[in-house]
Amino acid sequence: MGVYVICPSGLTTGGAELLHQLAATLRQNGRDAHIVYHPFDRPCETPAAYASYGVSVARRFDIPAGAAVVLPEVYTEQARDFFDCQLYLWWLSVDNFRAGLGAARIARWLPAPLVPYARALVRQFAPLRNLIRIAGRSGGTASLSQVHTHLHQSEFARQFLEANGLGPTAPLGDYINDDYLDLIATPPTVPRENLITFNPSKGADKTKAIVAELAVQGIDAIPTPIRGYTRAQVRDLLSRAKLYIDFGNHPGKDRIPREAAAMGACVIVNRRGSAGNVIDVPLPDDYKVDDEADGFAAEAVKKIRAVLDDFESHRHKFDAYRQRIAGEHDEFVRHALTIFE
Repeated sequence: MGVYVICPSGLTTGGAELLHQLAATLRQNGRDAHIVYHPFDRPCETPAAYASYGVSVARRFDIPAGAAVVLPEVYTEQARDFFDCQLYLWWLSVDNFRAGLGAARIARWLPAPLVPYARALVRQFAPLRNLIRIAGRSGGTASLSQVHTHLHQSEFARQFLEANGLGPTAPLGDYINDDYLDLIATPPTVPRENLITFNPSKGADKTKAIVAELAVQGIDAIPTPIRGYTRAQVRDLLSRAKLYIDFGNHPGKDRIPREAAAMGACVIVNRRGSAGNVIDVPLPDDYKVDDEADGFAAEAVKKIRAVLDDFESHRHKFDAYRQRIAGEHDEFVRHALTIFE
């Protein structure tokens, strides 16, 4: 049975890389697997960042009836185009389902320049349960009833699927790039600096409040957004930083917290989304903050100060987390080969 993994063209994001990792894993283990780039109306090349995966690229017209098709949840609306295939819907991000389905529907009547703004609004305000009902209606929209299996990248997504009566389900997680995994056993030995790294696209308002509190308390630290760096530069930054913080929504298992931990940094997160359970983000409780509570910024800064003042004693409290990260590659391969036998 051929497996065709639908992937947005031209993107170098965590989700796009994971789709390439699935196709590559299946192919390396004797499965007939291919990447199919979307939109379907033009040929696309594999981004240079993913060339090392050696994926086979197919077009939409190459997909035969009865083939297995893997759709990321952002393309739920495309399910109707594969009525004659065995469809797997892969929930990489619960939030992206909301944005992808909602934006796909309103983009039909909005001018193209306004679509990105509409997508952001839908992501923030559209009720997920309403979109589940929309996606499940027959006639003209995608029907979730035709999905063979819902694949969940995170425990958070599994809980979401269960709460909305969607199934059957199967786990298919992810793993961070081998460039990071190889460094868990031999972590960088460069001196650590009082760098507090963060992804500026995740939880910007919460992070801004924390940075302001750092200044109020006069803490000697350098808040450093991870933006505009090459992969090698990100690894170098994380190898020198004492801390990575993430106060975003955690719609799935995010990669940068795991990459930071793999590089030997400590990690502090909130309790939203996948960070709210111990399966997806199995950090010691002392490194999680309820950012909906009053005074959360002061609480976060208290934890940040402790790490900066005594990094060596704190870094070892992440050893179990790092070992969990180190095992995710093998777990991913096992799950992928079981699903696509």
